[in-house]
Amino acid sequence: MFLLYGLVGVIVGVSLLWWLPDRPLPPGEESSRDGWQKWILQSKPALTGEDARIRHEDLTKVYNRRAWNVNDLRQVLKDWRLWPLVIMYFGVVGVGIGTQSYGTVIIRSIKPDLTGVQLSLLFAPIWIMDLIAILLITPLSDCYHHHRPLFFISSVCIQIAGLLTTTFAGASNFWSRYAGLLIVGFGLGPTDPITMAWTNEIFMKRHGEAWRLRARL
Repeated sequence: MFLLYGLVGVIVGVSLLWWLPDRPLPPGEESSRDGWQKWILQSKPALTGEDARIRHEDLTKVYNRRAWNVNDLRQVLKDWRLWPLVIMYFGVVGVGIGTQSYGTVIIRSIKPDLTGVQLSLLFAPIWIMDLIAILLITPLSDCYHHHRPLFFISSVCIQIAGLLTTTFAGASNFWSRYAGLLIVGFGLGPTDPITMAWTNEIFMKRHGEAWRLRARL
């Protein structure tokens, strides 16, 4: 299963180099959708009319397309700010994969007499909590982006609290230990998106046109 997950991730990741556009197209211009791409649904543009024209003009002034080379990659790898972000990302992904792979094992170890259906029904809410946290916390993290580290640290502390609850709550108290897994799921949700957004903020200069458009909308 791990090999299959990894294989799909590698294939999709490489295909995105050609699939996703580098930047928004000029207003009224559509991307070429030949071959297999014509079968993929195309989302509606986020901006239309005058807003789309202003945004495209601003982006044209800001972005200078330049091919990357090995030296560019070397400069990125030499930047010390990259490595704490890598540790953050793989740290939370490790907890997520562990919960995904062994969540049912943990639940069954707490209550061995559960049926397969009951086990599945108890496992699903962990990821519902994950979704709820994404919808609640990541918008706040975007609104108060200068405090993004605090949002990340708080989410990680929630995960730790959930893991401690699941591990050390009374052995006979199933629901307390199960609640710990729900807490872990809630803490997991925002950490990955926050890490990605924070990485972009660190390695890419902020552009004023995004905030001007936001004010216009």
